[in-house]
Amino acid sequence: MGKVEVLLAIIVIGWSFISFGRNRLTVEAYTYSVSFETEALRVDPYE
Repeated sequence: MGKVEVLLAIIVIGWSFISFGRNRLTVEAYTYSVSFETEALRVDPYE
């Protein structure tokens, strides 16, 4: 295996572990950030 394959495997395994361990937290944080960005886009800062 080359360095790229090893790096990808580590990232995938690590991401899977983090997602499994903090699934609810990750989903909540993602939902919050998305809703925050949507809200920021909806509100005109120069108003």
